[in-house]
Amino acid sequence: MSTSLISPESNPDDPFISPNSNPEEFIVVKRSGGRPKNIVWNYFENSALKHPGHFDAKCKFCSTYWKNGIVKNLQVHLASKCESVDVETKNKFMHYVATRDGIINENHMEIESDSGNEELSEERVALIDRSILKAFVMCNIPFRIIENPYFINVLKNLQPNYNPPLRERLTTDLLSEESIRTEIKINNYIEKEKNLTLGIKNI
Repeated sequence: MSTSLISPESNPDDPFISPNSNPEEFIVVKRSGGRPKNIVWNYFENSALKHPGHFDAKCKFCSTYWKNGIVKNLQVHLASKCESVDVETKNKFMHYVATRDGIINENHMEIESDSGNEELSEERVALIDRSILKAFVMCNIPFRIIENPYFINVLKNLQPNYNPPLRERLTTDLLSEESIRTEIKINNYIEKEKNLTLGIKNI
């Protein structure tokens, strides 16, 4: 028996994510004999791999192919990288990516200390990852530093249970996700402003 988690207001055949929706409503579509699958798979052709619960992925919009489809990467692809995706789908996944880790705006950037033996929640890890990314970008720190043993030692002294992201993740997924959040903020600002004028400033 198959079950699905979709919004009551959504079309059952096309359960889109909307900016006003609760992301938790769209986490999985459970099928008989298989593990729960994220709703993002509706936009990708996929075939089961040898390892149970793993699938390859081919974007239905631009045909980009992944040998091993990772849900977060596929979400970011639709939100910012796919050049053929329609605007509605792009905007919906932009809002989903921007809020999926519990990070909505700058007011949530405070990081409190945890006890030494307490396991960090996914939300706390995502928050620290984002803080590190912004520090690297704003301070013009080379991304390779994230894998430097001395830098890792500093992070471990500050937060023993935190494992920093690899350089590849920092420069791809995390950077793309932050770009999505920034684009949303800019779009929201433009929508609220009136009588905006574009021009070139002579120096």
